[in-house]
Amino acid sequence: MRLLTIDIIDDQNLLDRFSKNIKHKRKIITTLKSICRRILSDANIYFGRLNIAVTDNKTMQKYNVDFLGHDYATDVISFQVDYKESRKKTGEVKKYLEGDVLVCADVAIERAIEFTWSPLEEFFLYAIHGTLHLAGYDDKNKNSRKIMRQKESEYLINIPK
Repeated sequence: MRLLTIDIIDDQNLLDRFSKNIKHKRKIITTLKSICRRILSDANIYFGRLNIAVTDNKTMQKYNVDFLGHDYATDVISFQVDYKESRKKTGEVKKYLEGDVLVCADVAIERAIEFTWSPLEEFFLYAIHGTLHLAGYDDKNKNSRKIMRQKESEYLINIPK
């Protein structure tokens, strides 16, 4: 098994909407990778690949229609491509994950005003939320939603302002 690789895919340069400063964009990318690595590490996932793709409304809407049957742009969509667990004789469990998280920059910018914080903070929330889904968390009922919100808050503490 290979080590965990995390890539940020921003083919449309949408991170420019959060900062035109190249040093700040690098810090955003570094922080995003670090937080996602920590989420997966906390879930004992040390091997595999995670792609965080930054999208616009049009692209996100297409994925939402194609995969979830909803004809609108949404904030984040997670795709688990592969997941394996192997147990060693010592009882140690090795987890392998391949997944993609699509994060919509446009939605983050639009919705941040509602929550009185920056679009960048909203963007990070979406990436954290999607990665938590891949790490095994869900938000389908009241109790699991509460746990998910607690985890989001725990990881949001580390984001740059």
